[in-house]
Amino acid sequence: MAFRTTKIQSVAAADPEALYRQIAKTNAGPAYLWGHQQELLLGWHEHFRGHENVALELPTGAGKTLVGGLIAEWIRREEHKPVAYLCPTRQLAKQAHEKLVSYGISAVDLTGKSSGWPPADRAKFTSAQSVAVATYSHVFNAYPKIRDTGTLIFDDAHAGASYVSSAWTVSVPRSESLYFTLLTALSAGLDSATVESLRDDGSSLRNDGSVYLVSPRAVLAAQPQLQAAIAADGNKDRGYRTSMIGGNLGLCMVYASHSKLEIRPLICPTATHDAFSSPQRRIFMSATLGEGGELERSFGVPDIARMPIPRGWDKEGTGRRFFVFPAVTNELNDDPDLLAPWVKQTVEVHGRTALLTPSATESSNVLEKSIPEGFTRLSGHTVENDMAIFTNDEKSILDLANRYDGVDLPNEACRLVILSGLPTQSDLQEKFQYNSLGAQNVLQERIRTRLVQGMGRATRNQHDFSTVVVLGTELTNFMYRPEVLQAFREEIQAEIEFGREESLGRDIADVNENMAAFLAQSEAWSAVNAQIATDRLMKKRVSPHGTAELASAASYEVQAMDALWSGDLESALRQARAVLDELARNPKTGRYAALWFLLACSWTQMLADQRGDSERSLHRAAVKHFANVREHARGTTWFRHLDPEDQDGVSVESYDELDRFAAAQIVDRIKAKTWGRETRDQLDQAVRGLNQNSYKPFEGGLVTLGMLAGASESFGNNGEQAAPDAVWIFGDLLWVAWEAKSEAKPGGKVPARYSREASSHLTFTATKRTEEAPESSFICYVTPQTSADAGAMAVAGEDVFMLPLHEPSTLLARLEKAWTTARAMGDGVEVLTVLQALKQEGCLPSQWIAHYMRHPLKYFSMESVSGGTKAEVTPDNVQESTPAEAKAESGSEKGIHKKKAGASPSADPKAPATSPQDSPPNK
Repeated sequence: MAFRTTKIQSVAAADPEALYRQIAKTNAGPAYLWGHQQELLLGWHEHFRGHENVALELPTGAGKTLVGGLIAEWIRREEHKPVAYLCPTRQLAKQAHEKLVSYGISAVDLTGKSSGWPPADRAKFTSAQSVAVATYSHVFNAYPKIRDTGTLIFDDAHAGASYVSSAWTVSVPRSESLYFTLLTALSAGLDSATVESLRDDGSSLRNDGSVYLVSPRAVLAAQPQLQAAIAADGNKDRGYRTSMIGGNLGLCMVYASHSKLEIRPLICPTATHDAFSSPQRRIFMSATLGEGGELERSFGVPDIARMPIPRGWDKEGTGRRFFVFPAVTNELNDDPDLLAPWVKQTVEVHGRTALLTPSATESSNVLEKSIPEGFTRLSGHTVENDMAIFTNDEKSILDLANRYDGVDLPNEACRLVILSGLPTQSDLQEKFQYNSLGAQNVLQERIRTRLVQGMGRATRNQHDFSTVVVLGTELTNFMYRPEVLQAFREEIQAEIEFGREESLGRDIADVNENMAAFLAQSEAWSAVNAQIATDRLMKKRVSPHGTAELASAASYEVQAMDALWSGDLESALRQARAVLDELARNPKTGRYAALWFLLACSWTQMLADQRGDSERSLHRAAVKHFANVREHARGTTWFRHLDPEDQDGVSVESYDELDRFAAAQIVDRIKAKTWGRETRDQLDQAVRGLNQNSYKPFEGGLVTLGMLAGASESFGNNGEQAAPDAVWIFGDLLWVAWEAKSEAKPGGKVPARYSREASSHLTFTATKRTEEAPESSFICYVTPQTSADAGAMAVAGEDVFMLPLHEPSTLLARLEKAWTTARAMGDGVEVLTVLQALKQEGCLPSQWIAHYMRHPLKYFSMESVSGGTKAEVTPDNVQESTPAEAKAESGSEKGIHKKKAGASPSADPKAPATSPQDSPPNK
């Protein structure tokens, strides 16, 4: 008989956990669920089933795919609506599909082009007979092929930001004529000098990576030209993305660099995309969800309920990693002549290796001299459909440029992971926020997540182990930062700290010996492994400052952008005010608040353009918003060209609060006749002192310079050990502490001892004054030295900045001119006059502060700056000396050693203070 009998539907299970008891009888998966899986499934069913948006977190190797698959299958059977299980990449989706089928879940593989989907599999999905396994791009697409679903489950949701935003991002490379057409249309929203530099093929911007924000108001005004130019270009892919934006191109953020232009919304309007917003529920799964609102911003969802992590798994990880930091070992120190051969040797010893970097350029820089003879370089795309190409070749390096997710290398597949370069700046918006805006705390969660994913590529179960080599001083120092380290899971904290102790100041022979013991899983390693497990229990995960405020602001951010997208500027402004109220609760979020003040300023201007503003009340409101931009963005210059109608300098109120404070101090000094013979003599002494190297006159010159700069107090060290050489106090707005190494050998290296001492200057001053330093305070380390050793960068505070020796005398000359101009007004001198004089000479505090804060000691390399020309920091190219002091502090013996309970590295008073290239003490 040709007819098929009707298939009897299986009896519905009470919950997902009960469902697995049914299907486990005949599947190829585990016989039973783990306790933490049961806990998650029952928790979801009892408390979170009714939420539209819910997130669950489970570490790698803890069975997250089974949990998500059971929820998907139970919903499909219970509600009889299509369910889609989505992964970031095709490779991950195929892996997930194989696992789901082995678990006994009815699933179909709908990856690749939809035209190639088997009609029967498509029908099983749409009729709710099977769960569809697909990629994010099948939802976030101008023509989504996964739609009309009841539930969407997003696996590896931490990776969602780039996959979601790409659907709304119009990117135009410089190689296309459209770049210059759009640049012309947007020129009113940029500084004219910047526009010319962007046009110039030989511009210095070509290599410095600068990203500029085009005025949002100018973008709106240019919308017709932008739409016409993009439409005329005829690029099909760009057309799809423009159609996602629709008629709101003028409401997008536009970022300009010398290499490309990017047009995109700050937060994607996913609420307007039916394939994402119409399902009854969305479930977000990840091994690292984060706590700062990153998930909400990435998916454009105002509120996502978070399920608690199962008991015990908040401290546990998967497998074991041995971290090696070559940048802080004795011989290597990122010296290319020594590092490349060592990396080559390390790869030869380990065999198959995974290299994870933020870009193809970074990968090429690493591999250019580090591929052993006979080894094959494979790209992530090469193995996308067949990982055996890599796992069957003992001599291969898997180059995973900008792919921190999507590749599982368990067991013997890979024992060496190399991380090189800080995983940030994947697009221009991220680059702008990290470099130009300086809002690193907003992106820290995303960076940490990428690192966690990258370092875990080869530890996918409890028995896995892999060496993790961390290359580059920028990445090394990022992972060493206390607030970053403490934000990792406890297991990772213990592993990184152990790896740091086994690298810092160690001979490379010891490091190699330790790696061999780890690779062999020797008895010596077993003892250490037990120690790491014990250390893990004593760790505590601590969120970085500002995390709670960023999390609470995220909901309002999404609502503000949704209101903007719908054309409701008033609602957008109300939500922006709520964002700023949340961010105001913690000064650490100030740089990000500056961006939102700028948006509030721009939207107020747009509202004035819409309504008319005959009484100019909206204009005054916009000017006040911009004043807050200045205050919160102090130390940066990204906002200068965005001033409302270029009103800067017209009134006292249009200046930064710090500038007004300094100008008022100068006015008081001029009116008090302090510029007499005695002050003139002090100025002459300062000029002589700052133009020679002897430390006492130089330090005296710094004190006089502070007075001329408008500090309310400026004083020296009074001969105290460990005291700053000079401190400038600008009321309760700012402190600037100085460490002067005028007698240091030109071209030498900053050692760890003086880096640590300088990093304590604000704390020293705060203790002496019994008050806290203002949030934006910083330390200047002025020196003729042109680099810092690895130990110096490792212990440097984030608030220590390097200056070449000529900078103080340059500022003094400018201030002298400004004072001369202001004093010509006599007793009639006013604050506005002084402000204008200071601005004319480029010596407003907001001007010199931005200049002085360009080169953090933590990432210091500025040979060209020492000669008086501007240069950008290039942390990965720093040439360092042997960290002798760091070695003395480590107290390490040869081979793997056990740290005493409660012990921590401390300064060795017998350690050599200087080397021939070190600076002598300035006092």
